[in-house]
Amino acid sequence: MERDDLAALAASLSAEGRTLRLVARGRSMAPFIRDGETVLVGPSRRPPRPGEVVLRRGPGGTLLLHRVVRATAAGVVTRGDAAAAEDPPAPLQDVLGRAVAVAGRRRLHLRPACGRLVLLGHRLRGGRLADGPLLRLTRGLRLLAARIP
Repeated sequence: MERDDLAALAASLSAEGRTLRLVARGRSMAPFIRDGETVLVGPSRRPPRPGEVVLRRGPGGTLLLHRVVRATAAGVVTRGDAAAAEDPPAPLQDVLGRAVAVAGRRRLHLRPACGRLVLLGHRLRGGRLADGPLLRLTRGLRLLAARIP
């Protein structure tokens, strides 16, 4: 399936209030969402909040599953947890849904409050969350999330 077709399908399913199941590709959201994990993306019934993980259209028609850094009335700025820089801003209509589960289980790190801790880690570290001493924090949050039903 072409990228544009997949984006159109995701937008259509979101508008219908349905959930999309997709396989994450790449390492930009490591360690919370790993390459090859199945992610459930639900509809966006409200504007995205900082800390949430959303599926959005990216530059050149790519689809990005990244965490919201800032949200305004005009759009959102996202960033992969393991990425060194923020993504270009996107208008709200480019947000196709929000991640609600990874590998079939709801995860603590998908909730806005925990996501804001991840964003704080970015600011404290000044770089990728998966580097250095914050790696232990991400592992601990992932283990904690795995224990919560």
